[in-house]
Formats: sequence, structure tokens, C-alpha cells
Amino acid sequence: MRRSVAGAMVAVLWSSAAPAASTVPPPEAIDKSVAAVRVDKAPVIDGRLDDAVWALAQPTGGFVQQFPHEREPATERTEFRVLYDDKNVYVGVECFDSEPDKIVSRLTRRDRDIEADWVAVTVDSRHSRDSAFLFQLSAAGVMVDGQFTNDSNFSYEWDGVWEGASAIGAQGWSAEFRIPLTQLRFSDEEEQTWGIQVHRGVSRKRERSMWVFIPDNSNSWVSRAGHITGIRGLKPSRTVELRPYLVGRARGRTEDGLAFLGATSDGRQKVDFDLGGDLKLGLTSRLVLDATVNPDFGQVEADQVVLNLSRYETFFPEKRPFFLEGRDVFESPFNMFYPRRIGRPLGGLAIGDTYYGEGGPRQVVDLPRPPRIYGAAKVTGSVSDNLSVAALGAVTGPESVTLGGMSEDNVHVGSSRGYGVVRARYRADDGLFLGATTTAAARLGDTVYRAAEDHDAYTQGIDAWWLSRDARFRLVGALVLSERVGGPTYKDGNGRACNDPDVDFACVPITRADGTRLTPGDVGVGASGKFDFRGDDWDVGSRFGAYSSKLYLNDLGFLQDFHKVTFEAFANRKVKKPGSELLERYFVNPYVGGAFGFDGTPLDLYAGINTELQYKNFFWSSQEVYVRMPGTWDNVETFDGGHFQRPAQLEASFRLRSNQSAALWWRLNANPQLELGARGYGMTVSGGAYWQAASNVELSLEPELGWDLHRMRFYDCATDSGRSCVVDDGAHHYHFALLDANYLSLTLRGTYTFTTELSVSAYAQLFAARGQYHAFHMVDTAGDHPFIHRGDLMPSSYTGDADGDGIPDSNFESAQLNLNLVARWEPMPGTTLFLVYTRGMTSGFYDLRKLDRGPAEDVFLIKFVYFVA
Repeated sequence: MRRSVAGAMVAVLWSSAAPAASTVPPPEAIDKSVAAVRVDKAPVIDGRLDDAVWALAQPTGGFVQQFPHEREPATERTEFRVLYDDKNVYVGVECFDSEPDKIVSRLTRRDRDIEADWVAVTVDSRHSRDSAFLFQLSAAGVMVDGQFTNDSNFSYEWDGVWEGASAIGAQGWSAEFRIPLTQLRFSDEEEQTWGIQVHRGVSRKRERSMWVFIPDNSNSWVSRAGHITGIRGLKPSRTVELRPYLVGRARGRTEDGLAFLGATSDGRQKVDFDLGGDLKLGLTSRLVLDATVNPDFGQVEADQVVLNLSRYETFFPEKRPFFLEGRDVFESPFNMFYPRRIGRPLGGLAIGDTYYGEGGPRQVVDLPRPPRIYGAAKVTGSVSDNLSVAALGAVTGPESVTLGGMSEDNVHVGSSRGYGVVRARYRADDGLFLGATTTAAARLGDTVYRAAEDHDAYTQGIDAWWLSRDARFRLVGALVLSERVGGPTYKDGNGRACNDPDVDFACVPITRADGTRLTPGDVGVGASGKFDFRGDDWDVGSRFGAYSSKLYLNDLGFLQDFHKVTFEAFANRKVKKPGSELLERYFVNPYVGGAFGFDGTPLDLYAGINTELQYKNFFWSSQEVYVRMPGTWDNVETFDGGHFQRPAQLEASFRLRSNQSAALWWRLNANPQLELGARGYGMTVSGGAYWQAASNVELSLEPELGWDLHRMRFYDCATDSGRSCVVDDGAHHYHFALLDANYLSLTLRGTYTFTTELSVSAYAQLFAARGQYHAFHMVDTAGDHPFIHRGDLMPSSYTGDADGDGIPDSNFESAQLNLNLVARWEPMPGTTLFLVYTRGMTSGFYDLRKLDRGPAEDVFLIKFVYFVA
């Protein structure tokens, strides 16, 4: 479904980033509890509950299905029991199975949640009813962990140091968990009650069952858990964990794509070594400090290459472990913290670009590593029963490029920067939470080569959130302010700062995509809110937002909406027992939405309907039809404040997925688009095949093909004087052209797991894209913020070929290969050895066979992380 967060709340605003739910247990819990037993002798963690100490604890069961037959008893019996001593909590789970030979036991590396039989334990040791840790074991003993925050927000990024094992027997399989108390947070009371939830997955039946039932449409999770009682005499200790690491790296770059590690006459080789480390320190029983010095992320998989023809930035997920862990506690309604901003290049230069500085223009011949992160630290936890806090700070080094010429020089194109984010959350009343967030991004030295990035930025936000006692009604919203501090007001044709547009012909204001000028001291305002209701048969909701023209969160956050008011409303009909021989359940979701500029101009109006079908053979499909209404305008296409008429558009999507529990399963997606009353159309087709070739071998292939044809796009604009247009130039001479673009992507992944501690994984993506402009048109306008009707466009002899090579200058084609090979060995919990090889190849041809005609970079890395507790 298309998402549009919209509207303004003028009074008290409610926010989704606060923790959830009522402190009163919901009806499903029925005060369900399990008694923990203190033991003097720890069980052996081998997956078998045959140690005598397990007989001291009374097992509990009574699991209920969440899927496929909601609220019905589980088809396979599950029981668990809890032990503890002065150092650990032990959970033993018996997963009985009427057909043990059909248990799905697949081996993979830690923290990879593949299709298999599994059991998971969620522990809320503070009994806060809004945060908890999850520990999961598969039937093959694969360990997965994660963290719940805000009651229902879950992230797999938290990595604890714990021990687990599984064993398959004649009556099913069993799992043992040893969870060190140092990994948990709890009070110093003599007798304590903790929250606990245990849930199980039976792969061949696609069945999910749980000890305390939680509806799959619930807004809460942790608050609905049952209880561990009988915990006595435990005293929290301050956590102290240290992970120092050593990295050796060999890097080579060459213009010959077939060479290895720069092994040519023009190749560049570099060998270096790095030291760094991570520290986890318990400041109190409730607050934890995580710090890192000179972190290295060489083992992280490369971003997937995409073709982005829009005027908006592509969102890439965070993959670096330090910034992933605990990220959820920083979440706010406006996404004020996007950790990918920390350490990103800001200079705006690529290899082959021209650098304009002292000594005249010079070509960029190499890009050293991204800006180094000197250090980062975060503090998370609770100050009191009602107040939780999260704070993060980071400092990055300067950004450099290598320039060619008589001699090669490294020059700074970006200053060192400091980043900070603080979030506080207060539980004011039953079901009501208040939050506040502030962020800062500041230069710590030289200016930035790219004028648009050469400034400091600060944001402040407040939010609140209310959830009804039954977790069905939710009211959320937020208010945010942004401020741009310092930096230039103008830039020249090369993107560098300039001072006087009256003297320098190429000196123009720094603007946003809609022509809004950006100057030091700019303050932006945004507000958003939403309401939703989740019932047994229907979900309904609405979202509203308002974003001023100067609102800018993207120095440390991620928000693309500005200078608009948006809205959306939706309903979702849920039929969980359709009485069909084919369908297990289905959902029907109609929606409407849109956006308006502050002057009332309609920027988007749309309606659609999505259906989701779950079949009894465990296939799944989704079908959607979406219509963008006529009479709307695009205010960011021309970059100078012009409004370009948007055609109506009909779009559909179809997704089909086979049974994921099969050894070989597949998916197929198709997304056609057709402009109504115009010539443009497009299609995206993607798929995937996923094969469990053996119990310890995973292979996948994901092809994707997309094309856009005959889309009328902005090409350039000039004033009477020949300068590129800005918002207040008066006369604008526009050129538009039809764009034909297509791309091909092929992604392969494979994992070979020797043991749960030793694995090798490989990733490769081949990508090619090209775009060609043709059928040029022109139109002349007068005045600021002109409205450009498609019917006013006139055919033009303009070719867009300023350099005279017979090809429009904005045409593009390229091909890329990214390869990543990682061997990972964990000889003991927390201690890891990585062996990594990466290759990146790029060429200026659409033909993948010509990759050897472009530059290539190889990196070989050895990283050893040693855990000290």
C-alpha cells in the first residue's frame, strides 16, 4: 500500500515512537505464570533436558495457535521450565512432535533466521512491559537473538553473549538456553517477578503457537507476556565487556578490470593495519554504555545497486553492527536519526570528476576509504521506572580524494564532523507516553567542498502516544523543528561556495528541489499524526502531516517530504476463516490519499485497493491496483520552483510466493505502470529462487528487470542570459525530452555452514543500466513558480548535445559488479575471526561483458575480535 504520512496537530501531539501498552495485563494473559527454581548445579547445555536439575522445576504448557488457526490449541505439545543461579537463567523447552522424522532442521550461521523448526524465549527482566530480549534456537541449534522496544517494535540487530543447544529425539526435539545475568537488566529487590513469553514454529505446518496468546494484529507484545515468579536473592552486577580487534587490509585499484589487487603498471596498492575496540559498561543496573574506537566495517555486505530516476534520495538500510544494535530506542515519528549519515562522504566527488581548487582544475584519480569514524558512544536504559533515555555521539575524520597530475596529492573535501542524538521517553499515565528527541550535526574543522553540505544542523522534536487498554485503539503524532546553521548561501556551477551572484555569472542560490532557497538560520517546522483501530474483522486508520518548505532533517535523519500537507485513510477487511477449500485467510485493503502544497496546489491524489491471499498449501499472493488522479502537479521535477503537470497513471502489482518451508521455494513480482493521456509506460519484473541444497547449504538467485519508456522528463532550463534557472529569474526557457531507461540486476547469495560457529557466505550482484533522451520539446514561461502544462510543450530541434559528440549529454549507461566473500568463525561466544574478500568493478557500458574496460578495486581483509568479560 502507498504510504503518505500527513496533516497537522495543533494541540498535544501523539507519537508512535514511545513504548507501548497498558500496565494492566490484557485478558489473554490471565496471569499466566511459571515458577523459577534456584539450583546449585548448572545443567549441561547440550540440548537434552536429561540433567537431574531439570526435574526440580515444574513444566508448564498449554500453547495456543497464532497461525493458522488463531486461538485454537497447538497441534504439537510444547512445555518449558525455568532454572536460575547466581550467574545465569536457564530455560529448557520440550518440543514434542508426532512425526519427529519431519522436523525441519537446517544449519546456517548465527543470526540468520531461515525457515526451520524453532523456539524462542522473550525475557522482560525489568518487568517494564515495554522492552525485552529475545533468544531463539532452531532444531539445528542455530542461535538468533534480538530486542523488543516500545512494546512491539522488534529488531534482530541486538547481539547478546549467551549459550544454547538443541537436540532431536524420538518424541520431538528439545532446546536449552543459558542466559547470563550480565546480558539482562533487573532490579535489586529481594524477590522479583519477570515477564516471559515462549513461542514455537513448526515449519512443515507453517504453525506458530505461543504460551500466552497474542493476536497477530496486536499493537503490543511485551506487555502481554506471562510471568516468571520465585526469583529471589539476585543482585545486579555492572556489565563489563571489551572486544578489541585487529585488522589487516590489502587494497588494490586498477583501470584494468581483470587485474587483481592493482597488479598493473597503473595499479595502486596499499596495505594497512588498524586497531580498535568496542566496550560495553554497565553504568548502573539500568543504564548501559556502549562505546567504539576506530570501528571497522569491512565485513559488511555492499549496498545493492539500484536505478533511481526520481528526484529523491534512495533509502539504504543500516548494516554496520555498532549502529544497528539498539537503534530502535532512538526511533521517532519523523525518523530524526538515520545512522547512515554518520561517516557518509559529503564532498560530492567521484573518480574522474574535476576538482576545482588552488593550482587550477585537477582530475580525481582515487577515493581513499570513507571518512574514518574516530569513535562513537551511546548510553541506553532507564533513569527511573517511568523515564528512559538514549544518547549517542560520534566523531568522524576528514574526507579526502586523490588528485592526479605531475604528482598525486590527497586533499580534504570534507571536514571532520561531530554527531549527536538524544531521546527521552516518559510514561505519564496508563497507556500515555511522552517523548522528546534532539539531534546535532556539526563541522569540526575545514569547510566542505560541496557548498550545499557545508553547514551545521540541529533538530528538536516532541511526541506523545496513547494506546487503549485492549491495544486496539492507537493515537499518535509529533512536532519537529529543524535549523540550518552557518555555511554559504550561494554556489557556483561546480557546486562550490561563491559570494556574489552579481559579479559571478555562475553564482546561484543554494536551493531545494522545489526551488526553495536555503540560507543560514533557516528554521523548518513539521507535524504529523495518525489514528488506527485494530479489530477482529476490520482495521481502519488515517494519517496526516504538514511539512514547511524549510524543514530539513537529512543531515542526521531521513525525511523527503517538505512544503506540503499530506493525508491518507485506509480500511482493512480481514477474513481469517473464509470457509474455502483453497484459502486459509484473506485481506482486502482499500485506501485513498494525497498531498497539497501550502498554496493549495494538488501535488498528488490517489486511490487504490490491495488484496492479500494466504492459501492452504502455504502459498501467498498479493494483488494491488493503484490510480493517480489527473489534475496534479510535480513541484520538484524542474528544480527551480516550476510545477510540471503530472499525467494520471494506472499502476498494478502482483506478488506470488510459494511455500517457504519447502527445500526449494520461489517468488515472482510484477509491477506495470501506464500513464493515462500520455505516452509513458513502464514495467518491473523480479523474482527469486531459494534452495536449501543440503541441511547446511543455502543458495539463492534474484533476477530483476525494469524499464521506463517514453516518460516526459525535464532536461534543462536557461534564463535570457543563458544561466541555469533559479526560482526568481522571471523568464524560464525549458527543455523537456522523452526518457527511455532500463536496467538489469542479478543477485546471487550462498552460505555454507560447517557448524553453528563456522560458516562461509558469498554475495554477488551484477547490475547494468542505461537511459536515452529523445524527442526534445520546449516551452517558455514568465514569473516565479510557473505552471507548465504538457499541452504547451512544443517540438524542438534542440539535441542536448553541448559537447558535439552526437549524443545527448545526459544519456547514461553503466555496468557494475559487487562481490563479497566472508568466512566467519566464532571459537567462543563473543570472539570472532573474519576473513573477507571484496571486489568492485565498474564500466561505462551497458554490456556486462565489457566490465573489464573499467576500473576495479579489490580488498582482502583479516579481522579478529576478542571478547573479554
